[in-house]
Amino acid sequence: MAWHNRRQRAQRSGHRQRSAPPVQRPSTTREATLQARIVIHLRPHPHAVTAPGDHSDQLPWEFITAWLDRYGVRADALTVCSVTRTPPASGLRSDSAPLLSGPNSQHRDTWLTYTLRAENNVGALTARRTTLGSPAGVNSDDDTSRSQPHRAALADTVARRLSAELRERGWLATLSDEEELPRFVPPSATVRRETWTGTEYSDGFRAVYAVDPSALPDVLETLTTLHTRATWVALTIRSRGRQPATAEAVVGTLTATRPPRQLPGLAGFHGLHRHIGPALAATGIEAGADVELPATEVVPSTLAALRWPTAAIGVPIGYNRARQPVYLGLASPEPVRITVTGTRQFHIGIIARLALSGQPVALYTSDPRQWTALANHAAPQQFSIRPTTPPPEAIVVSDASSDAPIGAITVTLRRPQSAQAPATTIVITQDGRHPDLFYITTAHGRQWLSTRLVPVSNE
Repeated sequence: MAWHNRRQRAQRSGHRQRSAPPVQRPSTTREATLQARIVIHLRPHPHAVTAPGDHSDQLPWEFITAWLDRYGVRADALTVCSVTRTPPASGLRSDSAPLLSGPNSQHRDTWLTYTLRAENNVGALTARRTTLGSPAGVNSDDDTSRSQPHRAALADTVARRLSAELRERGWLATLSDEEELPRFVPPSATVRRETWTGTEYSDGFRAVYAVDPSALPDVLETLTTLHTRATWVALTIRSRGRQPATAEAVVGTLTATRPPRQLPGLAGFHGLHRHIGPALAATGIEAGADVELPATEVVPSTLAALRWPTAAIGVPIGYNRARQPVYLGLASPEPVRITVTGTRQFHIGIIARLALSGQPVALYTSDPRQWTALANHAAPQQFSIRPTTPPPEAIVVSDASSDAPIGAITVTLRRPQSAQAPATTIVITQDGRHPDLFYITTAHGRQWLSTRLVPVSNE
């Protein structure tokens, strides 16, 4: 791996990278007809209530790799990229650190990118009498388009069929526009200085690493123990026709402090982080970056056993009868409405659990003073009182005493009453006789939980 890095630097000897490489320009009409990419944002259905041992969000390796050669269409490569973000530190998160460490992330997104080339799909293109992709800038209303029957581009047909089959298997699969995908180095990040082990930007240190393919399972496990603001992992599987496919992986980290020289199973692009970092996106390393990653042949059984969660487990909301913490997934493509019924203390406890997500909390309640202690224990400026416009991704909390805007997550607080709680996305209701017990209802079902560990019964 050290020799690999020296070779990367030697290829750029005499050409110091004093500025980040330009963002890759959109494909021309000719390029779009010769190559196409299908990008899918993959996630399980939202609002799952799960224990740490639940693997329902495991990436379906066998299914997604089968689409490298399916229905007579061949994809050159499949890139799986997951981005895990860690909320800002706070006293609230420190108190719950054992429940938030390791694989118990609060924010994680996964994208699948299939790359198709016309030269490897001549038969499929000829049989369907169509093009590979939809070229940018082509007007479907021009004379040429009107003179010929409309046929969907091959990549569009594959994308729709793949998304439909993923949904049939219980996944949320959304086609993504490449221009809207996140990048490891966003345009808002400005360079402060370069170091050997990473580049300092205005929002932290960024470093990129090549993964030793034989150590990939251990690397994925080790990454969950690192203290990062964000961790990017991209695994690319390349099809080679009748020969075994190969796999290569890259990792990007965003940290508050300068990253160390050595990380187990990883080889840093030391001295090249500023050049390679901007080339890392949700679709993997851009082809124009001239980066070589160590590759190995894919063993299907090894790949199938590779643990790769597609989404975050969420926030710890309570404990089950087995004394296990239970997590509530908050990420959702649609606005979320939560109804919480219980005492004032119960309200504060539930909002404290939701605030572990690190998302801003906007309060629209009759007595803001009751939230002072919680706000002081949360991250700086995480809580706000009646803001005119809630921050993006805000958890908006109201008690119906005043009008409140709709947020990404809207929480309505209710005092105990005989009337049944409205059927919102998530319903959390305190037990009337046992204040430490409550039930939570989502589209996945209903569970009884405790706000603290349930004592072991003497049976």
